[in-house]
Formats: sequence, C-alpha cells, structure tokens
Amino acid sequence: MTGLDLADGGVRWTTPSAVTSVRTLAWGGGVLTGSGNEAVLLDPLDGNDLARWRLSGPLAGPDATAFVPVSTERVVAVCEGSSLVTLGIGEDEPARLGSYGPFGAVGRVHGAVWMLRPGRGLLAVDPADGTSLWSVEADRRLVTDPLPYADGLLVGDADGGIRKVGPDGRTVEGCSLPGRRLDAPAAAADGGLFFAAKGTFGCFTLAP
Repeated sequence: MTGLDLADGGVRWTTPSAVTSVRTLAWGGGVLTGSGNEAVLLDPLDGNDLARWRLSGPLAGPDATAFVPVSTERVVAVCEGSSLVTLGIGEDEPARLGSYGPFGAVGRVHGAVWMLRPGRGLLAVDPADGTSLWSVEADRRLVTDPLPYADGLLVGDADGGIRKVGPDGRTVEGCSLPGRRLDAPAAAADGGLFFAAKGTFGCFTLAP
C-alpha cells in the first residue's frame, strides 16, 4: 500500500505486503486493511500500525468488501467461508459471529449487517452477537444495497420490482418500473429514488 501527500502528490509512506491486501476502509482514526489472516489499522500520517488483529480465517478477496463499519469503535470483517467476525478498538481478540452460507454482497442498514445470498434473498444479523434479525425471501434476483425508508427498507430486484419491507423483513407494499431492468438503486433527496437500469438511469418520487 502507498500513501500519497495530496499537497504535492509525493509518496509519504509505503507498506510492503507478500500478498494482495483487501479493499481498505477509513475507520477508527486510521486506514483499516489486511491480508490473509491479519487485519491492521494504519496511521494515515506515517503508515505505522495503530492496531493489529489475528483472524480465525483469511479475509475475503481483494475485489470484495472486507470490512463493514458498525460504529466508530467496531467493525465487522468478512472472512472466507462466508463467516463474519468483529474487531474493536482496544480489543486484542476478534469475536466470531458465525458462518452464513455463500453471499455475494454485504453492508449495514438500520443497525444490522445484511448479506445478499444468491437465489435466497437477504439475511440480516445483529453485529453484536451474529443472531438473525430478519430475512427477505426472493423469487427473482435482488439487487444490492437495500435502502432505509421510513421505519422499513426498500428492496429492488433485477426485473424492475421495488418493495417496501417492514422491520421484520415482511413485504408491506410494492411497485414496479414498467420495462425497466433495475441494476442499482440509490436514495435521492426529498424521498426520491435514483435508479440505474440497462442503458439508462432516472429518478422517481416515493409516495408517502
């Protein structure tokens, strides 16, 4: 990893690694990265270690999200074998949350860590102890990043369907974008929703 000085573009520090590091995260006053069975928090000024953790399994590959922040002092790390562990500032030993079967994407919403499981929908777990909080079943491919909306979530699928689910994961209501293939939704101002679809993008307003 290389650190650049934004004032002049010069190299400020480097950290050699024998294996490819995972995608980094700005967290805990430093830069969180890692490779293999180790996660390390680096000082952004000089690249020195602020903290280092030994994990129970290798971190997810370099093209996947490896870390999901759940607070200013705690982060969830994604390891191979579809397992999650938590790391904490000032804690030497990571805590293993559990294994959850294959999943292709991961994130945080409404205080829960969600996982997108191919052909099975969404599963959300408590980042404190790994217990299941809610799930969303899928009869078609869901897109990533469920969006907070009121007290629930908006979940989209690749065929243009959008549904609102409650805090328990059950569908409250739904709609569809006629003739649109939904690839990536994103929240817009004033209760709107941006969407990317095949060959186009747009925005619509959600009715209360």
